[in-house]
Amino acid sequence: MAIGARNGSGLGVLAFLLLGGAAWAQPQCSFNMGPDQVICDGASATISAPGGYANYLWSTGATGSSISVQTAGTYSCQITYDTGNLVNNGDFSAGNTGFSTFYNYNPNLQQEGNYYIGSNAGQYHPFWQGFGNQFLMVNAGLFQFFWNFWCQTITVCPGQTYTLSYQAANLSDVGPANIQWVIDGAAQPAMQVTGFLGTWNTYTTTWTAGVGQTSADICLRMINTSGVGHDLGIDDISVSAQIVMTDAVDVSVLPVPVVDLGPDISTCAGTPVVLDATTPGALGYLWSTGATSATISPGVSATYWVEVAGPSGCPGSDTVVVDLLPAPVVDLGPDLDLCPGTTTTLDATSAGASYLWNTGATSGTLQVGPGNYSVTVTSNGCSSMDAITIGSLPAPTVDLGPDTTLCPGASLLLDATAPGV
Repeated sequence: MAIGARNGSGLGVLAFLLLGGAAWAQPQCSFNMGPDQVICDGASATISAPGGYANYLWSTGATGSSISVQTAGTYSCQITYDTGNLVNNGDFSAGNTGFSTFYNYNPNLQQEGNYYIGSNAGQYHPFWQGFGNQFLMVNAGLFQFFWNFWCQTITVCPGQTYTLSYQAANLSDVGPANIQWVIDGAAQPAMQVTGFLGTWNTYTTTWTAGVGQTSADICLRMINTSGVGHDLGIDDISVSAQIVMTDAVDVSVLPVPVVDLGPDISTCAGTPVVLDATTPGALGYLWSTGATSATISPGVSATYWVEVAGPSGCPGSDTVVVDLLPAPVVDLGPDLDLCPGTTTTLDATSAGASYLWNTGATSGTLQVGPGNYSVTVTSNGCSSMDAITIGSLPAPTVDLGPDTTLCPGASLLLDATAPGV
């Protein structure tokens, strides 16, 4: 009985380790998206899975490597990837390395219990037929019934299902070979090699790693009961899986305090204005002015904002525009006195303003004689008032005496002197 293996395809890899000069793939079994996240209402939480994989599926339906969320909940991500071939030197292209066997390495393959790696089975046994780049050729007799002709320890992911395969061909026409996978000492159902002499076919089975299992001792052995025939070649030994990994993150959303400074304010300068951000349970306040009290009284026109730290620690804010309108300037001048029979003009004119005098007049100017006068001037809803008193001066007493007749050449002195003049 003999076993041969021809050269096949290369390895698909994820990460590499060295053993006996060869490298093989190590599967990634899990990933960690970090701790649970806590955000304030209205903020976003970014949850990221490791990059570099082809297939992502989030509980939200997203298919990228990260998502941004704003609502509370548990968010999970499933990553699916193909491991490629996890077997080291499964095509024997590296020669006699990367596996263990119960057989002796010796080119004399007419001796049962020997194996050798070569390119032509006929060179090592006169009745064998098999060609390729490299062969693992084994002469197995009755005494080798339970001998494993190939073994390797494979790193696996717990609970994942693996595809185990190889290519095999009968190298003699005495009888078909029966090959059995042995995994961690447990024999799997045998598969009979079929097809014409030297015809290669692929044989596949599946196996699921146990809970918590991280490695598996995987072997191949012959289970024929006859000491002759049942000669075969094996190539492209492969163990692979489509790994499905999942992780989840809980996102909690904390409430944000509701801060309301009210509508924008437009009022006359000098009118008291109070901005009130009082919030029950607030941990602190910060205004755009630098104030840290719950209320402020702005004295200038500006945009004011406040940030309030709520009981949860999350900040809330609001903004209000305060426009303090200037009152119109009104100046009727100082009080004055008029001579009898004279008048004066009072001027309260201000651009864009309206007027109301105590006389009932509504013009910007008013022609007046002696008396008390006041005016209210209104502009942009803001009013100013001024008042003035106008007195009357007494007329001076002038007495030039009675009419007089003068002789030619005579003169008369007229005296108009009046007190206070």
